[in-house]
Amino acid sequence: MPLFFGNSRKKQEEEAAAAEKSGKKKKLTPKEKAKAEAEMRANLPTREKVGRKGVFEMTGPLAYTFAVGQIPGGQFIPIDVVLKGHLLYIFELGAGSMPSAKPKGFFQIKRAIVTEIGFLSNPPLPPHTNVFKIEFAKKQMGNRAYFFKCASNQELKRWIADLSWRVEEGERKIAAKFEPGVKGGTQPTGGRSELPIKARKQSDETEAGVGVRAVEAARVLGMTVKYETLPPPDDHDDEDEAEDIERKKKEKAARAKLLADSQNRSKMR
Repeated sequence: MPLFFGNSRKKQEEEAAAAEKSGKKKKLTPKEKAKAEAEMRANLPTREKVGRKGVFEMTGPLAYTFAVGQIPGGQFIPIDVVLKGHLLYIFELGAGSMPSAKPKGFFQIKRAIVTEIGFLSNPPLPPHTNVFKIEFAKKQMGNRAYFFKCASNQELKRWIADLSWRVEEGERKIAAKFEPGVKGGTQPTGGRSELPIKARKQSDETEAGVGVRAVEAARVLGMTVKYETLPPPDDHDDEDEAEDIERKKKEKAARAKLLADSQNRSKMR
């Protein structure tokens, strides 16, 4: 028996070496496939890191299955999808519809073909609504095409609009859309920037911050927001205020006296 296992292992090593020399890809056994998948999944980023500064570019619940031509290859499995650049991450949905911490896998969708199907009917299989299809040039996760099912027609339009733009656009344009004004990082340096990257400053002129410090302006879709406040009332001394009141009283009395004298003269005439 030990001799048999030794010969078997030696034969596998020879086959692997011959495949490597010929440039052909070695066909993996089910155990080797499971091991490779586990290693790949262990190296994938966590859900909180599949975004730009904690914000997802595009996300939502979907259902998917692989495609055999225009026929679903199996049941639609509920998943949660997050898009970042040209990567489509698939997260499993567990109890309570909570997505898994790490993705089950991902697709590279650059130059993929996105087709809006809508109503998918292949008797005697049950029909499906709000369906779209993504086709790849090479196999990804075992297949070249997948069906995705949305919860509503509005969600279908939302996904089709984003994916149709994303698969044809460059990484730099995608980064500039979701990180406007960011210099470096995911937005490559050099060339003409899509949005101004010059930092703008403003003085905090609110009541709480007058004369304290300069702060960065709040950015809202590329605009600088500044809140205008009413000027503070002028300070008056108590003595000056008393003098003003006394002066106004005297002016009022003088006007009343002039009016009375004028009326008396009119009566005498």
